[in-house]
Amino acid sequence: MAEPLARRSALAHFAPGQTRAEGHDIVERPLPAIAWVQGAGAPDLPAEPNTLRRDGATLALWWAPGQWLVLGGDEAALVARYQAAGLWACGVGDGFVRLDIGGADPAELLAHGCPLDLRLAAFGPQRTARSLLARLPVTLWREDQDFSLLVEATHAEALWRWLMRTAQCLPDRAIPIPTAGP
Repeated sequence: MAEPLARRSALAHFAPGQTRAEGHDIVERPLPAIAWVQGAGAPDLPAEPNTLRRDGATLALWWAPGQWLVLGGDEAALVARYQAAGLWACGVGDGFVRLDIGGADPAELLAHGCPLDLRLAAFGPQRTARSLLARLPVTLWREDQDFSLLVEATHAEALWRWLMRTAQCLPDRAIPIPTAGP
């Protein structure tokens, strides 16, 4: 029987695992597993839209009504766990790249390409959303001050280049993110 192929980052040929660009830390994180889960829900999945739930090393992101992405652990075990609970589940970890963005006000950096209000008051910890960033579809979440992004592997290099270029173009002083309203 043939050995399974080892996972390889979509950015392995292109970028280092971590880069500091003008005060922003942009880190590619390995993805051990992602299960896409659909159904009526399970007790360990977030019920409220645009929230997340951490259970030890497993992170469940609300993705759409009746849909979640669950990160962590072993992909086959994740899929089996949710299928045993009567939900539809499949492994999709090979299709994504995870980037963590921290350092000097990551919301400022992301605001240059994302239509969401990412200020801490509007998009606080334990929040998640699907949106566009630099015209690329991403899933993003915030657990503390920093952000994490999931981007399709086919778009990872373009997003990485955009993040590097944008971080280098930001002035030394922080640009306030405009507030909504009159």
